Amino acid sequence: MSSPSPYQAQLDLAKSAALKAGEIIASYSSVGRSSNSARVDVKSGVDLVTEADTRVEKVVISMIRDAYPNDVIVGEEDQAVTPLGRPGEEFPSDRNIWCIDPIDGTTNFVHSYPFCAVSIGYMSEGEPRVGVVYN
Repeated sequence: MSSPSPYQAQLDLAKSAALKAGEIIASYSSVGRSSNSARVDVKSGVDLVTEADTRVEKVVISMIRDAYPNDVIVGEEDQAVTPLGRPGEEFPSDRNIWCIDPIDGTTNFVHSYPFCAVSIGYMSEGEPRVGVVYN
């Protein structure tokens, strides 16, 4: 029998956050296409961001911050958010870092194509340790 992972707590949190994110995404999808695309902004070029992206990211960040207040969190929509709250701050390799893509496949989501996912990753000591993708 294998020993438990030293990152089990982070994996459990990432799973819980991904499931919560999935509920939020589904709530936008279930009300129809017009709601999916009602609040769509263009970040740059052809990159889209929706109200759902922003809401999912805020919920996931909140869950992580509650459990690990000193970890660095990189969200796709808010970019880099550090414990000090300075976007774009350099990320030291000796810190624990969470990476979030709240809706990977936003263009599909906006057009009501059922192919999108939430992605949450965790790095420790500069190495990827946990990854959760929930479709």
